[in-house]
Amino acid sequence: MPEKEHNAFLIKLPASKSIHNRVLILKHLYDNSLKITNPSDADDVKLMEGILNLSVASEINCKNAGTVLRFLMAYFAAKHNDVTLTGELRMLERPVSDLVNALKILGARIAYTHNEGFPPVHIYPGQLTHGRVELKADVSSQFVTALMLIGPYIGGLKINLRSKPVSYSYIVLTQKLMSELGFEVNLYEQNIDISASKSFKAPEIEIEPDWSSVIFWFLLIRRNPIARVLLAGLKPDSIQGDSILIEWASMLGIKRTFFHDGMLIEQSQIPIMGQTEWDLRNNPDLAPAMVVLLSHARKTARFRGLETLKYKESNRIKALEEGLQKFGVSFREINGIWYLDATNFEQPKQIVINDHGDHRIAMSFACLDAPGHEVKISNPDCIVKSYPSFLKQKEAFLKQIYS
Repeated sequence: MPEKEHNAFLIKLPASKSIHNRVLILKHLYDNSLKITNPSDADDVKLMEGILNLSVASEINCKNAGTVLRFLMAYFAAKHNDVTLTGELRMLERPVSDLVNALKILGARIAYTHNEGFPPVHIYPGQLTHGRVELKADVSSQFVTALMLIGPYIGGLKINLRSKPVSYSYIVLTQKLMSELGFEVNLYEQNIDISASKSFKAPEIEIEPDWSSVIFWFLLIRRNPIARVLLAGLKPDSIQGDSILIEWASMLGIKRTFFHDGMLIEQSQIPIMGQTEWDLRNNPDLAPAMVVLLSHARKTARFRGLETLKYKESNRIKALEEGLQKFGVSFREINGIWYLDATNFEQPKQIVINDHGDHRIAMSFACLDAPGHEVKISNPDCIVKSYPSFLKQKEAFLKQIYS
């Protein structure tokens, strides 16, 4: 909707599902009276909350929600439940062996029901004990967070990360969130020390707006350069790692200004540089929209840290390669570096993109949709996973600009 004070289009971002799902696990483990304000309406959060509120279930379908399944593996092991966790076909292709092995060291009884190393998994009643565990963290930071969340409940936990972790910013987010709620969690690079506790010190928590959703509005501003958008409620002191966009804005051709009521974004007068280099190991969720943004700007760029994209809701590397080819863009990997060449970017009048049921792929390409250049995505319903209001907001935004 129009925002008069800043002469900008006002956007209410979704609340962070990453924070909210962590809070839900903590609430159900330690103190169910915790009050949550500004809740997320993402499908992943609704799924997590619905499962945690079940009284009894022998099998639980976590759909294609990696956060939900992985966090619940540790949660149900800590709570001595007898349950099978399964999911949609894509979820059954996403590895969990590192987390299973760590939980077994702590005393959990877990078995794979089909393929070794992958869901479904059956969790048998068993007693987890405090202690020390080593864990590989080069596939998903969610394995680390799952253990951190149960650490105080099982009497304390020391975690040693045997490999350089991916998405380290999400581990830091977990540490900051737990500390904010009164838990003692110390993070020393690849060592985590969590003290025993059974309760919160904070009576309520407000969920921050989602910084990973900001990148789509960067892309929409670049696609529609006359626009100004106020992203309501955003503050510079976020615990989310994707708030790195504050620093990266200018390199992506965005001018950003903070006000008391949010962050105003508009196209910068300084052009985007060519041949930029990006390390997204700590911020992989930003990758799809960043690649599409730089493609629309007809730039060349190099990316590192994209290895885990193949384990997401889709194989995001293949989905990006496939989609970008339709715009004449090359995106290929050579020896662990991904090279983008969008100098021949050209947008057809009408195009259909296969989003592979992946919300971030869908939103990234949907941002290129504009009058005279229609972009249809194959499965728009998948967007509700993280940003249910996105398409309606985008349509209202475009209507204001082009009416």
